[in-house]
Amino acid sequence: VYWQAFLFLIAAVAAFFLLIGYRTTLFTVISWLMLASVQARNELILQGGDMLLLAVLFWGIFVPLGAYFSVDRALNSDSDNLPKRVLSAGTVVLLLQVAILYLTAVMFKLQGTDWVSGMAVYYALSADQFTIWFGFLLLKHPLLMSYLTYLVLIIQSVGALMLFNPFWTRRFRTILVFIFVGMHIGLGSALSLGL
Repeated sequence: VYWQAFLFLIAAVAAFFLLIGYRTTLFTVISWLMLASVQARNELILQGGDMLLLAVLFWGIFVPLGAYFSVDRALNSDSDNLPKRVLSAGTVVLLLQVAILYLTAVMFKLQGTDWVSGMAVYYALSADQFTIWFGFLLLKHPLLMSYLTYLVLIIQSVGALMLFNPFWTRRFRTILVFIFVGMHIGLGSALSLGL
């Protein structure tokens, strides 16, 4: 028990330093190793989100996560010479990881009739064990549910492809991040989905 508590303490410390951006690459590696260790203990309780987190954390090792908004940036005396853009295998794979996630989700959704007919969000909110108060409020508006179904498909398909837009990259990707976050906040405010 003490050894396990010690390992979780190491994981918590590494996650904290990764969060504030101190010695970011080192603590990204440690966080990835600790997460991989925890996930290897019992693979039967894992879900796709766990695997995605592990993959994104792994590729985060190869990108300069501490370049902006971090303690590393504040401590770097040469911070004015940081590159405005970073293009590496890590950045390409991170973008591909997100794009593939959403595009495969869209392909899976289009195989069923619920998404094509516009009823998927309505049916999802009709599952009482997952729906929370805001979801029950939305259920009273079936036409809105149809629009939301198509909006999710559009955000996931077009948004994933637009991650690779070569024009106004910084602004465009920032807007896309807010759109994706907004979509997930909207889903999380209507459904209790766990992790």
